[in-house]
Amino acid sequence: MNPKVSVVIPIYNPEPFFEEAFQSVIAQSYKNFEVIISDDSAIPHKYTNEYFLDYNNVIFVKNDGIKGIFPNLNNAIELANGDFIQIFCQDDVMESHFLASQLLLLEKTDDKCGFGFCSYYRLIDGVKDVSETTVNTELFTLSGKEALEGYIERGCMPGNISTIMIKKSAIEVCGGFEESFAYAGDFEFIVRLCIKGYGFAFSSAKNLSVRLHQNRASNTLNIYSLIKELVIVYRTLLAEHETTNYTSKTVLYINQNVGVGLIKRLRGLPLKRLLRSLSQFRYPLNPLISIMMMLWIKLTKRKISISVKSF
Repeated sequence: MNPKVSVVIPIYNPEPFFEEAFQSVIAQSYKNFEVIISDDSAIPHKYTNEYFLDYNNVIFVKNDGIKGIFPNLNNAIELANGDFIQIFCQDDVMESHFLASQLLLLEKTDDKCGFGFCSYYRLIDGVKDVSETTVNTELFTLSGKEALEGYIERGCMPGNISTIMIKKSAIEVCGGFEESFAYAGDFEFIVRLCIKGYGFAFSSAKNLSVRLHQNRASNTLNIYSLIKELVIVYRTLLAEHETTNYTSKTVLYINQNVGVGLIKRLRGLPLKRLLRSLSQFRYPLNPLISIMMMLWIKLTKRKISISVKSF
C-alpha cells in the first residue's frame, strides 16, 4: 500500500542542521508518509544510505554529480509514491502535527486547488529563536484567477518552500520545477500552476520553524541570476494578466523579492555591477532612477502602477 504523503527533502552539504530537521519529520503524529531524500552534496557527510537503514519509510538516493537545487528537488519528486507531496528544506523544523495539518487543508479542496501552504511558527537562527511571525488567523482558498492577481501584487506568497504541500496530480499536469532556475524556481512553478487554472489554499496554522543562517541558498546565490529569474516570472504574470481581459494597468507591489529586499542584497556591490543588475528590470526608466523609485516606494509605503506593455 502506497503512502498518502511523500516528504521530499533535497539536501546539499546538510550538516549541521539536518539531524534536527529529519527527526522532526520522523516524529510526526500523522504516520502514513514516506521520506524521499535526494543528496546533491559536494563533500562527504554521515547521512549516507547506511544511516537510514533503520527507517523503513525512508528512500535515500545519492546523485552522480551536483544537479542543483531544483533538479535535485525534481529528482526527489520523481521517486515519490504519495498523492500529496510535502516539500521540506534540510534545515527547517516541523511541529509534530505539521503533516496532519497540511493534509487536512488540502483534503478539503476540489480538484482545481493545486497546492496549499501554511504560515511559519517562528524563525530560528542556529539554535536560537529570532522572532515569531504574526499573521491573520484565517483559512482560505483562491481560484487560479484570484491567485494570478495575488502573485502580481504580492510576489511569491508562500515565502518559503517548506510551507508547500502539492497535489501530485497537479504536478503530473503542469510538470516539475524549472531546472534552469537557481533561485525563483518555486515562484515560477506556482505561477505555472495558476496559469493552468489551479488555485491554492492557505492556513495560518503555525506548525513550522524556518531557520535563518548565513549559508542558506537565498544568501549565497548570484544577485544577477536572481533578478533575471524574477523578471522572467513577472513578465509571464503580466502577459497572462493582459491576455485574460484584465485592465492593461496593474498594481505591481515592489515587495521584498523585488524592492527593499533587492536593495539590501545589492548594497555593497560595485556601482558598475549594481547598475548592470538593476537594468535587468527593464523599467521605462534608467537604473539609477529605479533605485530612487524603489526607495521612495518603501519610505512612503506606496504601490506603483506599471503599464503591462512597457514592462
